[in-house]
Amino acid sequence: MDTWYKEKAKKTYEELTGKLYPLAKKYEIEKPCIDMRVMKARWGSALVDSNTILLNTELIKAP
Repeated sequence: MDTWYKEKAKKTYEELTGKLYPLAKKYEIEKPCIDMRVMKARWGSALVDSNTILLNTELIKAP
């Protein structure tokens, strides 16, 4: 079940990035990489130096 959630999360996060990136592109911002991991206290975070958005895999379970 965890594998299915991870696959669904990856697909969903990539789709959302594709939809939202054009809004940031006009500010000459590079498209960020999406990385996922289980986090105990956060829904996600941004790693500015590596241009990465970290998202909690459990976020996909939220309504």
